[in-house]
Amino acid sequence: MPTACLQLDPVKIKGVPEARVAKRKAAAAKCFTISTGSTEMNKLLGGGMEAQAITELHGKWWTGKTRICHTMCITAQIPVPETGYPGGRVIYIDTEGTFRLDRLPEICPRFDANVEAALENVFFARALNLEHQEELLDNMAMLLVAQAGCVKLVIVDSITALFRTGYVGRDKLRQAALGQFLKRLNQLATDFDFAVVCTNNQYTSDPYGGMTFVSQVPVEVAASEFEYCGHLKLAVGAPNTKGLWVGR
Repeated sequence: MPTACLQLDPVKIKGVPEARVAKRKAAAAKCFTISTGSTEMNKLLGGGMEAQAITELHGKWWTGKTRICHTMCITAQIPVPETGYPGGRVIYIDTEGTFRLDRLPEICPRFDANVEAALENVFFARALNLEHQEELLDNMAMLLVAQAGCVKLVIVDSITALFRTGYVGRDKLRQAALGQFLKRLNQLATDFDFAVVCTNNQYTSDPYGGMTFVSQVPVEVAASEFEYCGHLKLAVGAPNTKGLWVGR
């Protein structure tokens, strides 16, 4: 039977409390999207990056993932009267040293944003190792409580970098640790109603030991963890495409 035919009323499902259904409906009603800064990309995403969800930007190095994150630091602050989106603050966690503060003032004129106000509305943190990244997540939770309703976007660029280098040769431990981190991040996004954008690098795997005449295979870091925790996958500069593709 096609999934489109399975229209069930959650209230009538046995074992689902009415209070939980009402809470989920209320959360869905206030869900919003944040513009990526690109009209075509917004159309592709159905309006922009979705709130209460994790959007993964994955691709090779130098394909524009961090540039999208920089742009969204500004677009997330701009109110959208047509949709009722009020705008808000941004939390940016950088794990690879790719964040450039001087890029934000260059982006502001494009969206008629005040430079000083835009910079004050971005909370930036540089994660130095895995323990520090976990600590930053705890600190972010306290900030979300103190700034209830003000933070609308959290960016982690890149979310897999420190897990990849911190668990060399220990794939199962890496999967468990990254999965737990994503689960906590997803829970915070649901509880405090904000969007999450994570970048993930794609490297090239050569199973034949460097034979240049064999086509190399692109491999996404920690793809299995995002299949369970990530809600939306956006490939940037994917091979054999004209630019972008989206998958759920």
